[in-house]
Amino acid sequence: MKMEDIHSDSKRSCHVCGSDGQIIYSGLEDRLFHVPGAWNLKRCLNRDCGLLWLDPVPCAADIHEAYANYYTHSDSDVGRSYLQAVKDRAKRGYRAAKFAFEPDQTTTWDRLFGCLIGVLLPGREYLDYGFAQLADLEKGKLLEIGCGNGNFLALMSRWGWATEGLDFDQAAVSKPRLKGLNVVRGDLESQRYPDCRFDVVFSSHVIEHVTDPAALVAESLRVLKPGGRCIVVTPNVLSWSHRLFGRHWRGLEPPRHLHLFTPQSLRNLAASCGAENIRIAASARIASRIFCDSLGSCLGLGTRQRRWSAVLGEVMHVFEWGLMKMALVQTNEMICVFHKPLRRASAPGAVKND
Repeated sequence: MKMEDIHSDSKRSCHVCGSDGQIIYSGLEDRLFHVPGAWNLKRCLNRDCGLLWLDPVPCAADIHEAYANYYTHSDSDVGRSYLQAVKDRAKRGYRAAKFAFEPDQTTTWDRLFGCLIGVLLPGREYLDYGFAQLADLEKGKLLEIGCGNGNFLALMSRWGWATEGLDFDQAAVSKPRLKGLNVVRGDLESQRYPDCRFDVVFSSHVIEHVTDPAALVAESLRVLKPGGRCIVVTPNVLSWSHRLFGRHWRGLEPPRHLHLFTPQSLRNLAASCGAENIRIAASARIASRIFCDSLGSCLGLGTRQRRWSAVLGEVMHVFEWGLMKMALVQTNEMICVFHKPLRRASAPGAVKND
């Protein structure tokens, strides 16, 4: 596709608070999937917000072209080695012991080994992901927005949840369907789900991709049952590695990442849509990948040339995890959990009957 074929629209003000923005990076290029074009990134001038956004932004008619070679088309279950098989046994053992996940599929030694790995290694964040945010809930209906290859949906289904998935990308949707998962193509609003259908709405690295994050959050709350839980996982633009790598930070990912959040701007967005009990937690889960890709971009290395940095990336994962535990830095990823109110708030000026 030629550069001039990707049309764009102006985006002058902040999506969350409406404030003006200032360009912090100009002429950004897609170094991951080589979508043509150069993009500018603005920062909200409101210190109580700090949202970043693309201006101009790819128009809705062309944005799908940015995903032609996106990584959700791949399936990580292909070509497993013996070492990977050992890791999988440790994963199953850890989750069986901690979350009662398919305990009948593991042995006592699997569970002991998994627990030992979980205690000794910071990698337990990978094992806890999704499970920890749902462990206190009774199993019910779960919707994943942006389900990609369906790996997370498959795990939750095996854990006892009644799962449904959405993804706008046809190439991605075909893979979970082959696994027998209930997945449809499209965005959340176009599905026209009835009110109060789901107990949980989960989205991982989706909100930064959508043109209207507020509409996504509002619709997520609408389809939740009263007291239902929404989990939003997204990059954190205040992370230490963004400060280190600047325009080369992996989390920027133009032109697919249209809005990038600070913890405060994400909290403000959820609150403005009527969410309650908003909590934001730090996560070092993606530290290795963020560091490797950011360093590779900074040094001008191709994806294959970056393999040498994998070990260094794991070292940086441990580094970020340790600093996170000591609350010394902002991590590359944040997990926002909020709830639909048990009772709908009264409209402004409404008269209460005695």
